[in-house]
Amino acid sequence: MNNLKGVLRLTTVMLLFVGLFGIWMGGCENRIQEQKVERLIRQLQDRDPNVRGNAAITLGQIGVGTKDAVPVLIQALQNQDTEGFVRSNAAITLGQIGSEDEVYALMQALKDQNTEVRKSVILALGSIGDEAVDAVPVLIQALKDQDRRVRGSAAYALGRIGTPEAIKAVEDAVSALIQALKDQNTEVRANATETLGMVGESAVPVLIQALKDQDVEVRKGAILALGSIGSKDVVPVLIQALKDQSVSVRGNAAKVLDSIGTIYPEALEAVKEYRFRQ
Repeated sequence: MNNLKGVLRLTTVMLLFVGLFGIWMGGCENRIQEQKVERLIRQLQDRDPNVRGNAAITLGQIGVGTKDAVPVLIQALQNQDTEGFVRSNAAITLGQIGSEDEVYALMQALKDQNTEVRKSVILALGSIGDEAVDAVPVLIQALKDQDRRVRGSAAYALGRIGTPEAIKAVEDAVSALIQALKDQNTEVRANATETLGMVGESAVPVLIQALKDQDVEVRKGAILALGSIGSKDVVPVLIQALKDQSVSVRGNAAKVLDSIGTIYPEALEAVKEYRFRQ
């Protein structure tokens, strides 16, 4: 009986030790993480722009526990003497930290003269999602930006925020881009296709409708844009496009399905069958 009590006491002590050790280890890991974040925050003020840029991106990769870095990241974003890529990295990280506290600072940065910075700011607002609802009016304005990549990113961000006003703006923008696919200028068509692909899944319904357009160039562009989006929803319509009356449309559909075949086996199978019939 005494032996049994001794074993129970020893087991209890061991379990207590293991529990306390786990708590201690957890505390150590948290402290190590805190020290890493503190070091990265200091690096955001380093003289070397590469150090500052890398620090901003690394903070975004850490995610949780980096809110203390927000004031310094905002300062880096707003400082026009800071290199453009550093400001871009700061914007991306603010989006990854992701709270409405950063929305106003990001909205202000949409006035930046640097195209890459504006694009990064818009993508950051998209990453924040519905908490960035206050940014919808300025994002709608960004749909008129002189740079097509900024315009495409704005449509993507509005789709992510998803308010009725935002979705309506995306639909209008996508409709205008569909019309641009009919342009006689090859570069205009290519730019429209690229921008539609950047819009993301919110453009899919309009692009599917565009596959019924009488204009071959519109159908070809729509297929390439759907391929850029690459979601599972687009696979059936792309397979259907393998039956298009135009050889060039069918060719585009086959290329796109081939490119996404590693993700969606049914796409690859459809291409194999199509090529076998040729």
